[in-house]
Amino acid sequence: MLILPPLGALSDRIGRRPLLIFFAAGFVLLSVPLFAWLGSSGWSLFVVMTVGLALFAGYGSVGPVAMAELFPTAVRTAGIGLPYALTVAVFGGTARTWSPRSARPASAVCSPGTWRRPAWSAWRCTSPRGRPGASTW
Repeated sequence: MLILPPLGALSDRIGRRPLLIFFAAGFVLLSVPLFAWLGSSGWSLFVVMTVGLALFAGYGSVGPVAMAELFPTAVRTAGIGLPYALTVAVFGGTARTWSPRSARPASAVCSPGTWRRPAWSAWRCTSPRGRPGASTW
């Protein structure tokens, strides 16, 4: 958190785009070496987490402002809120269903029982007969 205000001030001087490009390149170039450097030592974990958080701070200090500047003020709330809400609804709502299945072997993922609950949920959400209180056709 201490690095966010200086990075925000730096983005006011040099612009948001160069800062976002620099930290995105840092993520791309340093992800594999940092994961490879992780070990059983507490110090390696500390260094890797510090570098990762510093890279994330580069995005966190200018990312929200850069996204807000993409939209005119009349539609800014909808332009940022709607894609976020849809993403959370689609991926956040299905995470509990799919995350345990991703850890299973491929043979278990392909079994009919794996697909029974998502199919039932999809039918219940889309069929008027599946919704409680909905009238039938």
